[in-house]
Amino acid sequence: MHIIVPFLSLKLKNGRTVWIDAYFSKKLNESFRIASLVRSDTDLVFDLKESRDDLKLEPILSFTELKKIVTKTLEEINSRLNLIKSERGQHYARWNLLRILFIPFGWSRKIKEDEIKSSMQRELTYSKEILKAISLSTSLEKIGYLIIEVENGKPRDRIYRKLYEIDSGFKKSFDEILKP
Repeated sequence: MHIIVPFLSLKLKNGRTVWIDAYFSKKLNESFRIASLVRSDTDLVFDLKESRDDLKLEPILSFTELKKIVTKTLEEINSRLNLIKSERGQHYARWNLLRILFIPFGWSRKIKEDEIKSSMQRELTYSKEILKAISLSTSLEKIGYLIIEVENGKPRDRIYRKLYEIDSGFKKSFDEILKP
């Protein structure tokens, strides 16, 4: 089985054309992950030939809505990045003080927490840069399609598979699509 996902065309300020998912972008639990749904046209199909077991999705995101989502998401990203940087800075300041005073402390748990925060900070930073470029783009008003193979009820595509694993909103909407 295949799912056919619609993509909107965008022209970046540097003249490059990119495409963004026009269906799952509105379904994500973490809005900043919309940045992972940007593709080049090499992945897309424009002359669509459907088979009987293909499931074609209709676009539910317009270019105007995309601009609003990107603007709002950039504000959220900035807020979350500032919070994470502040928390990590306070954590390191305390750790250095305790280390200087030779006070033993159970740091393995704190290290794991910091790894999670560091991972989130990295993901937010990458998303911010991608979404900044998208916020300055213009619409080319074309639609392309990505054909995703479904394997054992999960998307085979690497990016969609990762989203399926980490984003509950994406997982829920993907599972709903597959229900008969």
